[in-house]
Amino acid sequence: MLRSRSYATRSVLAVVVVAMSVLLGACGGSSSPGSTAAPSGIELKTGPEISAAAHAAALNAKSVHVKGNAGTTQIELSIGPNGTIGTVGVDGGKVDLVRLGDKSWIKADAAFWAKNGVPAASATKLNGKYVDVSGQSGQFDGFSSVSKFFATTSQASKTTKGETTTVDGAKVITLKDIDGSLLFVALNGEPFPMRVSSAGASGGQIDFTDWNVPVTITAPTADQIVDVKTLGG
Repeated sequence: MLRSRSYATRSVLAVVVVAMSVLLGACGGSSSPGSTAAPSGIELKTGPEISAAAHAAALNAKSVHVKGNAGTTQIELSIGPNGTIGTVGVDGGKVDLVRLGDKSWIKADAAFWAKNGVPAASATKLNGKYVDVSGQSGQFDGFSSVSKFFATTSQASKTTKGETTTVDGAKVITLKDIDGSLLFVALNGEPFPMRVSSAGASGGQIDFTDWNVPVTITAPTADQIVDVKTLGG
């Protein structure tokens, strides 16, 4: 059972990491940067310089809302200075994730657990309950804060500047990486990444909003958590 649970939790982390690495290759407050903030002049810099500035701005942010898809994976996460709360859509299923401090929990339905090798009887008991995955060798540390989340990405060194446009009302400049992926960086205020997109079967689009807007994260209560040691198998 513990081996199956470990595999399942690794699969949750893997889809998030893969999705972000696919779409954030080019990336490496206010809820809508650029709507009221003053122009930063970032568009005068080179593509690699803008990419580096966007990555630095993301690393230094206190919070952000991340929503979108990469291939068939759906992601919606609110990341704050001390953790993350949100959902990851995996193979038609949904996994809820809570990270608070050094503790991590995930919740899924029985179908998800069964698909990941958990015995049917145990999968039923896990259905709709949180599982404490804090001991998974630091696999969820990337959700500890915004800086650690974006530390899993890197800014591209060979980007070219494209047109200026808008994303959710914010003025942005487009950067194109050598693999064709696009990064949209806010022109006003901090040069936050606002959107990343990539074509192809594993491509998609992820939007970044609510930069530095406070995020409330609450740990699941004891009655919402299943102790896997009691499951057997």
